[in-house]
Amino acid sequence: MAALSSVFCNVYQHCTFMARMTGQRVQPILAGGLAWICLFEFVPELEMQSVYSETENEEGPSPEKKIKTKNGTPSKKTKVVNQEKEHSKDEKVEQISRKKKKTNYGTPDKKKEGRAAQKNDQSNKEEASCKDKKKTKNVAAEETDEEVERYPIIFNRCSPKQLIRALKKLSRKQKDKLREVGFEGILNLQVDGIPQRLGYFVAHNFDETRMEIKAPCGNIKVDASSLSKLLGFANSGCSLLHVEPNKPLNPRILKWRLNYKNEYIAPIEIVKNIICNGEDDSFDFVLNFLVLFITTMVECHSHGKCKLDILELLTHDTNLKNINWCTYILSRIKVCKSGWAGTSTSAFRGALTILTLLYVDSVTLASMNVDHQIPAITFWDFERLKERENIEIHSGSFGKGKYVGMSAVGCNVKKKSVVVAGQKSMENLSMEVHS
Repeated sequence: MAALSSVFCNVYQHCTFMARMTGQRVQPILAGGLAWICLFEFVPELEMQSVYSETENEEGPSPEKKIKTKNGTPSKKTKVVNQEKEHSKDEKVEQISRKKKKTNYGTPDKKKEGRAAQKNDQSNKEEASCKDKKKTKNVAAEETDEEVERYPIIFNRCSPKQLIRALKKLSRKQKDKLREVGFEGILNLQVDGIPQRLGYFVAHNFDETRMEIKAPCGNIKVDASSLSKLLGFANSGCSLLHVEPNKPLNPRILKWRLNYKNEYIAPIEIVKNIICNGEDDSFDFVLNFLVLFITTMVECHSHGKCKLDILELLTHDTNLKNINWCTYILSRIKVCKSGWAGTSTSAFRGALTILTLLYVDSVTLASMNVDHQIPAITFWDFERLKERENIEIHSGSFGKGKYVGMSAVGCNVKKKSVVVAGQKSMENLSMEVHS
């Protein structure tokens, strides 16, 4: 109402002023009527002003329509509102640009910084370890380059690693079954690998014709008697050399073979089968262990898979304890060098572990203490064989020790306080207490 009254007064004064200037007398009523007519003409504009003013107070000024004064310029209020709006828009644009910069090029928050720092630390450690490995590899390569001609290395396919893995997982029930069928001596095996230079010397100097390992200090005989003392098998019983092979396989043997679907069986598959069936002491378990022993200690294929020729000589009622395993293993050692070119890339697939144990047990070194009151299969492990290799290399060559022959203690003889790599064999001690 205040706005309407001010407009009415302004119009009335304007009408009377115009009448006086023209010299005409205009009645006050006429001037009042003209004032009311002008007032009604300005009412729509005043209503729009009131509407826009309300919306400006609630939502800010309208972007499409601006309130202007009589001169056509924006009022002070509209200028302030427009400035605030532009300022808010600028702030929003700056916030959006900051977000984009953060996601693309900006620095991460504290958590991301911590994660990034951890990743950097890990990458730095990995780089440092890789550098250390490269250094050790380079040193090893330099040593190999210097000594490769004098002390070559061997590529051994017939490794006892998987056999040792299975022996450590056998249950007492399974061990009792192996003792029952005559494999008690193998339970004491400790060596899970052969040092490459020592292994090459033994394989290279093995004469398969005369069946002996040649050494400067004396030749070492490889016969059934030495195998019996080393492995604990009886040097008597039925010889498999005169058994006619079964082709096809015996139905019970074939049933076992169907447990493995592949044409060639890997030793690790047999180990998994033994471990998964920890309480199984059936005929299948005995065949599993027999094939694993032949593959890792006697002979295997050039690709390291199991050789199954032994299965053709067995039936479901074969008494394994009455078999002369010494003569069978000896027959396979005679052909162990067939197919071996004598190089570091040619695979040796014969009884290298047995030959190496025969050598280190028959030749002693003054600089290394060996307890010959302990069976060789129990005393020697990879660490001691590696120590033996290093000593012989530093002495100038292999085979310069003293030939003493096989130790007097057989594999099946039990001694008190048997020490294997710094640990007592609790199983042997407990058996002695009960006996």
